[in-house]
Amino acid sequence: MSVVFVFGAGASYGESLRPTSNTLPAPPTNFRTPPLTTGFFSRELYDSIRYAPDTVERDYREVFEYVRRVLIIDDPLGEGRWGNLNLAVC
Repeated sequence: MSVVFVFGAGASYGESLRPTSNTLPAPPTNFRTPPLTTGFFSRELYDSIRYAPDTVERDYREVFEYVRRVLIIDDPLGEGRWGNLNLAVC
């Protein structure tokens, strides 16, 4: 059996669902637009959702081991090359 991880599938779909009329309520002030192809691994995103990078990496150990091995990334999660990693080229 294989494990498959899908990053960001459909992440941009919600963009078409945002209110465009002034008669609709404004989105919450703590609303964060999800990243599309870059930004999934940035420190800024983890801080904004209060998810410590070391916890993320522990929760999804296999994913990060794979990405680190394939892309040869030694930076701490959320820093260095992680900040602008483009999922479209992974």
